[in-house]
Amino acid sequence: SYLAQRMFISLLAISSFARFASGVDWGTGNRIQSAFVTRNYNTIVTWGDPLRGGNATFNSYETNIGVINSTYSAFAGRLYSGRVVAWGDPEYGGDISLVEDELQTHVIDVAATGYAFAALKNDGSVVTWGSQEYGGDSQEVNSELVEVQHIFANERAFAAVTANSSVITWGSSLHGGNSSTAVFTSRVLHVYASRWAFAALQVGGSVTSWGDVLVGEPLNHTATAHITDVVRISATMHAFAGLKEDGGVVTWGNPDYGGDASSVSAALSSGVLYLYSNDYAFAAVKLNEGYQPVLVVWGDVRYGGSVPGYVHAILSQSYGYGLQISSTSRAFVLRTSSGQAIIWGDDENLANCAAIAPYLQDKVRMVYTTEKAIAISTYDSVWYSCGPAEYGGNSSSVPGGYPNTVATTSRAFAFIQSGKVYAWGGDNFGADTATGPGRPEFEYDYFNTLYGSEQYLQNSYRYELPSRAPVPYPTEAPVNEPTNAPVFGTGLFESSPTYKISNGFAFAITNAYTNGVKTFGEAGYGGNSSGVDLASNVYLTVASRFAYAAITYDISVLKWGASGSIKDSVHPRQAETLVANEAAFAGTLGGQLFAFGSPHSGGSLNLTSHCHDPNCENSVVQLVPSACAFAGISQYGEVFAWGNRNCGGEMDQDVAEAVRTAGGARRISATREAFAVQTLSGSVVTWGSQ
Repeated sequence: SYLAQRMFISLLAISSFARFASGVDWGTGNRIQSAFVTRNYNTIVTWGDPLRGGNATFNSYETNIGVINSTYSAFAGRLYSGRVVAWGDPEYGGDISLVEDELQTHVIDVAATGYAFAALKNDGSVVTWGSQEYGGDSQEVNSELVEVQHIFANERAFAAVTANSSVITWGSSLHGGNSSTAVFTSRVLHVYASRWAFAALQVGGSVTSWGDVLVGEPLNHTATAHITDVVRISATMHAFAGLKEDGGVVTWGNPDYGGDASSVSAALSSGVLYLYSNDYAFAAVKLNEGYQPVLVVWGDVRYGGSVPGYVHAILSQSYGYGLQISSTSRAFVLRTSSGQAIIWGDDENLANCAAIAPYLQDKVRMVYTTEKAIAISTYDSVWYSCGPAEYGGNSSSVPGGYPNTVATTSRAFAFIQSGKVYAWGGDNFGADTATGPGRPEFEYDYFNTLYGSEQYLQNSYRYELPSRAPVPYPTEAPVNEPTNAPVFGTGLFESSPTYKISNGFAFAITNAYTNGVKTFGEAGYGGNSSGVDLASNVYLTVASRFAYAAITYDISVLKWGASGSIKDSVHPRQAETLVANEAAFAGTLGGQLFAFGSPHSGGSLNLTSHCHDPNCENSVVQLVPSACAFAGISQYGEVFAWGNRNCGGEMDQDVAEAVRTAGGARRISATREAFAVQTLSGSVVTWGSQ
């Protein structure tokens, strides 16, 4: 396999933070998040293959790392100051000495191929290093890399999108680094990657592809010239599939990797809700007339492109909500709404999964994968795993329980539970207890977030500043509805990029480099934060009508403003998500719900859920506020609400049943006094004030 990343990294620093970065992979169905560990000491702990960054040491000023990205054998981290540090194999980007001067400040993101890095600076310029052949040398296109907004990558090339929607490529010319044959007909919205090719989604749903898919001639515009109305693209190693607005699916690329779906074309003509992929095959999910899920697969029949008949029989007895599909490089794992796990594909490596199948009938909590192994956490606090032991297929050495955070490399799993780190799998890939969790640094209960260098990732641009022109400093605090309007540059932070929010009485302005927050306005309504440490490390700030709350990068919760809007029902010391209505706040930690503030507006948890699954309120995936209530969706597609009945805080059982029978909730929205849920079948269910 070309996946060779081999280490875990933990950051243990007050000033470090956790930033999630969702990325599409280089042709697999695994959607991963890069996470960083923050703790109470100015120390960074790494472990795994020492040749690939597993034995790094850091100066004290280098522990203030935010975003981290990786090639196959090196890491690069961006500090709060906008400076970049790197470690690991020099040939893969672990040495920045040739470009160090350009990486001292103003870097806002770092992207990576398998062999090189590209840093995006706040003036829209790009700095590259690592393997010259595979993206580390951008000299030929430097004059074109102006006002870059996004950077995308496959395994061997980069693609940058500029402010005027130009697409600039470099790296291996055979593998996407040369887009001269690509014809762009409208503004580029996003660039997706297979292993060695790119597909650009444009306004209107048209698609342009270029690169190598290991069949015939390289991709050019003729392969996708007929395609329109695409809203999302998925990829295997050497093929693409586009989900259209009407639920139809189009494919292109290598037929052996799913580029030809003619055998299932009738099933893919309409109604598809989700697309998944591993390295060799695709899986699509749609609903039948009874809102039961229907699975359609194609690609390499050995590796997930053919599904056993009993899978369809099980799905016919399931609901569409709560269905999840994960993948190894050669197999799929489906979790049904009832908590059953079904595995198909890669019989060579996953034959031992049959032994754990009886334990996966109704209690599956979460599914995790490495390249060739599967690990499953259940609601009875047990880990089950299968696949080769050297890829993580034997979890007998780790305790049961409910993990707080789970991360993977290509051949090892690691998780945090009660502050401690546990790992298993390939010793030289992050599971070796002599170089990892067995070291003295791991004997303290101070871990809460974990980063695993899993290379099922397209290292795409994470976020963008909304404007590169300074915005005048506001002279008056407008008395209006709360806003979350980002601005670029204010007098409080000189010329640094800033983000501003206002509750109508006071402002909170965040420095995008230091993540410090300064406040002004009505002191009693959030303008005075003197009793709260907001000097740095603030990840998210939200405003109610009379108060503010923030999450720091060590996931602590900070509150200031009117006491009635921040008093505790359940004291939230830590949080990963946070929202606010006019007088209360709500959030989640590990999917578990909490609230604080005015009890009349949802500050105390008094849920009306009617959930079939007793754990639905502890597995929240979306949370929205109305003016004086909250509502959410669990990972199983069930809905719940609480707060003032005049704002939708009370939900009838008929509402919950209507959502369930329509396949479960897809997304939820709110007005001031009501909520609306879009179901998987496309229907809309509402409740609240008429």
